[in-house]
Amino acid sequence: MKDNDFEPDLLVLGFEELDLSAGALVVGSSTSREDAWTKAALAGLGDRGEAYEKVRIRRSSPTGAVVYTLRS
Repeated sequence: MKDNDFEPDLLVLGFEELDLSAGALVVGSSTSREDAWTKAALAGLGDRGEAYEKVRIRRSSPTGAVVYTLRS
């Protein structure tokens, strides 16, 4: 198997200082900066990024982790 053929079922990406705005500290809220970073992370995977969807984001200000799963 070539490295190019491997698609992990889960991607977990950690971010430092994902979004320090007041709105980001409200539990359950999403901000445009956070959305931009999570979309940019998938865009960095090129065509492979389209195979994943965000299932969870966990914030622990100022850090955060985003979990993506392979679409079925």
